[in-house]
Amino acid sequence: ILTKVDRVSMAHSLELRAPFLDYRLVELAATMPSHWKIRGAHGKAILKDTFMADLPAEVLEPRKRGFSVPMGQWLRGELRGDLEDALGDRQIEQSGVFQMEEVRALAEEHFSGRRDRSSQLWRYLFFVRWWHGRHTRLTSQPLAHSVV
Repeated sequence: ILTKVDRVSMAHSLELRAPFLDYRLVELAATMPSHWKIRGAHGKAILKDTFMADLPAEVLEPRKRGFSVPMGQWLRGELRGDLEDALGDRQIEQSGVFQMEEVRALAEEHFSGRRDRSSQLWRYLFFVRWWHGRHTRLTSQPLAHSVV
């Protein structure tokens, strides 16, 4: 994650620090017994105890969050046209790989905001791209000549 954070911060001219990675702090933490640092299944015990009076509970015990790509937003925005093209793709429809009415229903739910269908639609969109890339490569390669 540090590499990604470093690249993103530099790309936006931001100075970012990771103070808990200072070697002196890491060396100090390495000398402490584990039961000081971990309480049950919860880590950062010393840090939380130190700042308990100064920080609200939502800072000390935040919900876990992942670092995810905003697929849902992209599929409703800048990638919507690509997805709509893929939904109307005649080759994919004729292949019979998908029940296109079902895929279009997922897209409608997603576009309307009723349900987040980004995961399924993202996979569908990139399957279509893979399909066409594979089909193009197969049809553009010359046939191998047999040596007799």
